[in-house]
Amino acid sequence: MMSAPESQDHDQRLKVLLKEFFDVFFLCFFPLWAARFEFTKIE
Repeated sequence: MMSAPESQDHDQRLKVLLKEFFDVFFLCFFPLWAARFEFTKIE
């Protein structure tokens, strides 16, 4: 079982990765859908 700070650290890393690579993920796995979105700002 992970401790709370360790769990929060992983959560923060996942959020950073999603923000950084969300457009790349969509382009790779859902190229037809990616054309519908504007990936300039992800919150």
